[in-house]
Amino acid sequence: MLSGLRTLGGTGGRSGDPGGTGLSLGDWGHWSVSPWEHVPSSPPQAVCGYGSQDALPFRAIKEGDLYFQEDREVNLVELALATNIPKGCAETTVRVHVSYLDGKGNLEPQGAVPSAVSTLTDDLLKYYQHVTRAVLGDDPQLMKVALQDLQTNSKIAALLPYFVYVVSGVKSVSHDLEQLNRLLHIARSLIQNPFLCLGSYVRSLIGSVMYCALEPLAASINPLNDHWTLRDYAAMLLSRIFWTHGDLLSGLYHQILLSLQKVLADPVRPLCSHYGAVVGLHALGWKAVERVLYPHLPTYWANLQAVLDDYSVSNAQVKADGHKVYGAILVSPVWASDGGDDSPPGHTWRVVSSFGHLNTREILRCWSEGRGGQRGWGRAWRINPVRV
Repeated sequence: MLSGLRTLGGTGGRSGDPGGTGLSLGDWGHWSVSPWEHVPSSPPQAVCGYGSQDALPFRAIKEGDLYFQEDREVNLVELALATNIPKGCAETTVRVHVSYLDGKGNLEPQGAVPSAVSTLTDDLLKYYQHVTRAVLGDDPQLMKVALQDLQTNSKIAALLPYFVYVVSGVKSVSHDLEQLNRLLHIARSLIQNPFLCLGSYVRSLIGSVMYCALEPLAASINPLNDHWTLRDYAAMLLSRIFWTHGDLLSGLYHQILLSLQKVLADPVRPLCSHYGAVVGLHALGWKAVERVLYPHLPTYWANLQAVLDDYSVSNAQVKADGHKVYGAILVSPVWASDGGDDSPPGHTWRVVSSFGHLNTREILRCWSEGRGGQRGWGRAWRINPVRV
């Protein structure tokens, strides 16, 4: 009790002040009752770390007035061979109370099982519904506002898997180029939002983007549908994802190159898929073209030239697709591989021939045969970066 009084009073009392209460010894006579009765009592606090019920023996040293706790000697051999194994530490008496928020601002009681149902707040659900309806709706101005907010909103991290799932619906609307473009717009807004950490969702977004770039879409059957622009846009998004979030997944660059190489080396694939592979390599930079397209060009150019030299009426549409692939190869940044870094994101390369009297198909044929040299032809072209 006295120790408790000293703790309450501190050490700041006047001289002759017992316990630092602020009263001198002469003041005690003014109390009608004992002052100790007015000191608030509190239950003694448990001392943690000691569980022995016996008094600790102390020994005094001969050299001075000093006492120390006597430790008994322990025979480790007897302890190791003994069959009576000592008990461990005493049971802990600390109780843990776990509380969590259910996502709607409500504090769940202890022991409650979290519900497997979506824990999004009503505001987030309304935001998700409004954005998806605006982007996939018929009002272009409302779509623009929704995409802009999706690109800058800092409070939609919980909605990231939902929007990624919406983007993955490209396979179900492959017949509608307009819807495919809008889904890619959602992907672009998610990529450019600085407050979102895509993490493992990068792989899902890349799968959706590469589907638009490489797959023979149902909309590509009709020659009036401009699916080439969609593939260009998907290639640009592929490059942007890699340059901004490629460090989130190890080996992502090699996986992308392998997928593009498989499509380009598959003769069964339609030319529109080959076009998507070429523009995808183009968007990743001249090193990607140098690594994948250039070694495969001698084999691929022979097949492409056969398509371009076929003037039959039945081959008109295939020949038009071949010219698209041919043009994509011509603007390949491998022509500029004399030096410099990879193509920056958001840029494409416009290649203008400095030799107007030369046939570009002849140049491409010579280059594919190795007569021009991989870097030698690069000096014959003027490279102008153009912002997309």
